[in-house]
Amino acid sequence: METSVVDGGIAVFDSDRMLAMERFDREIPASARLIPAIELLLSQLQLSLEQLDGFAVSIGPGSFTGLRVGLTAVKTLARFLDRPVIPVPTLMALAVSAGEQDDPVGAILDARKGEVFGAYFRVGADTSRITPDRVLPIETFIENRPSERICLVGNGIREYRERIDATGVLHSTVPEMHWEPSPEWVGRLAVRLTGETVTGNDLFKLAPVYIRRSEAEIHWDRRTKSDSA
Repeated sequence: METSVVDGGIAVFDSDRMLAMERFDREIPASARLIPAIELLLSQLQLSLEQLDGFAVSIGPGSFTGLRVGLTAVKTLARFLDRPVIPVPTLMALAVSAGEQDDPVGAILDARKGEVFGAYFRVGADTSRITPDRVLPIETFIENRPSERICLVGNGIREYRERIDATGVLHSTVPEMHWEPSPEWVGRLAVRLTGETVTGNDLFKLAPVYIRRSEAEIHWDRRTKSDSA
């Protein structure tokens, strides 16, 4: 499941082979589209929930609401069916979609407020993380690049292209079809992350990677400080 962005979706895999994928209608709220999408996809494949061996879910960073909905659904299904869950870092899955690259891959998602969620990875036969997930201005992300030349992937390119070009840093970008997080790459990366499987009571500890506090928390802090002043 990929619910970190509004046009995420779900996919069903048999080992490393994708059987089918269903993308979300971005006009429908995340809470109202996930379960119907699961039912539709399983019906098309003539599968039941009981036939699924486990679940993989994108854990962020990304949309606060989307991540909560996706993770809650996965934890509920996993507990009910007694199945394992593989939590997949959203930015790593995005980086993997870029394919094998000679340069470090910078995965960047628009975080609004003039910032991106970003991290650098080595993507090849094995994928490894170079930097932690961070939220920061695109200029700062590029300034802290791990090498002179980088490859960029993600919808942050679309949102901040002029600011990226203005840095003058040597960079390449992957085709736009790979700029949005996809359930296909959550599934493909999950196959490599089987050692990260979460089961049983440990599912209760599984939490989204937010990085930034929600607007509700920020407003609450401001209101609390204002009331106590």
